[in-house]
Amino acid sequence: MMKRRHGMTVMMMVLVAWSVLVVDRPARADDSVSDEQMRRVIREIEGSQNARQAGEAYASVARLAPKHVELRDVYMRKLVALGASEAAATPARALTKLDPTNGLAWALTSCANAKRKKLALAFKGAVMAANLLGSDANVMNNIGQMAAWRDNEPDVKGLDAKTLADFEKSREAWAARKSFKQGYDRIQGGYEHHRELITEAEAAVEEKKEQIKDLEDSLRENKKEIVLSRERIKDLEAEIRIIRSRYLRTGAPRVPRGGGGVGISSIASAEAKELQAEQEHMGELLREKKQLRAQGKKRVKEWRAAKRNIDVVKRDKRKAFREAKAEFALKPPVRDGETDTPDETDKDEPDDPEKVSTDETAEDEADD
Repeated sequence: MMKRRHGMTVMMMVLVAWSVLVVDRPARADDSVSDEQMRRVIREIEGSQNARQAGEAYASVARLAPKHVELRDVYMRKLVALGASEAAATPARALTKLDPTNGLAWALTSCANAKRKKLALAFKGAVMAANLLGSDANVMNNIGQMAAWRDNEPDVKGLDAKTLADFEKSREAWAARKSFKQGYDRIQGGYEHHRELITEAEAAVEEKKEQIKDLEDSLRENKKEIVLSRERIKDLEAEIRIIRSRYLRTGAPRVPRGGGGVGISSIASAEAKELQAEQEHMGELLREKKQLRAQGKKRVKEWRAAKRNIDVVKRDKRKAFREAKAEFALKPPVRDGETDTPDETDKDEPDDPEKVSTDETAEDEADD
């Protein structure tokens, strides 16, 4: 079953590509299609049981009538009715130029451009579709998504002044629609999640900086203690030399030690014991210094990695959107032109337009 469906999908894509090539070929001066032939082809498209049949009928005259609006409109709507909305974007693109008042065409091209991550073009299409099909739930959801994108990406290039003016003029009215708010909130949530990740990444850098600062302070204290310890060792060694020199000149006093005995080796020298303790302390300080330096190097590496991570997080916006389940998902208009009422007057919760299957969407000619 899956192989058969895959084969049908491939066939449909090949057919659409063929129809595009046919349409893009320049028409000869003597090319013409009679009204009777065109009506027959349009009836064939309308009566097609699948996208392949519709594509074959369309391609038979498309090259001969490169500017025939009705032909492309019927073909586009049939593809949508058959669940082939992505393929319908091909005739839709032509219709946005041949008939700029075709709201369905603008909606489909907007969806196609959003999927290709060409959001500036998707924004224009969404604005045009919202002005022409403002009562459609999916169209309102789409413009809500694009409004959130516009609010968070104000410096994007490629937006013409007229589109922006139309958007600002109608935005307040659109914002009263529940579907607009649903689309807006979902994309806004993605941007907020992305900012949260950046904040977390920056906080990690600050944390590493504080750890490095603490280690540097500890290392400075360690160095001070080492200097003081060395000075104490020097003083003790000098004191011991003085004592030994005195004993060598005058002779060592008798000091009870076990069974008794005399001589320098039996002197109970507090200085000697203190010297030994200080030398042991010096050894501990040197080991601590080595450990602090090793920790410092590790923290510096972590800090540098955390700084690099900030750049990664800033660039990887799509990952943040996936985590927040807030990726752009523009949908074709809802079947039968389902309307979307203002938020303050609609008491019943409508179906989430994000859950409306693309494969089941269609558009009546009355929507225009």
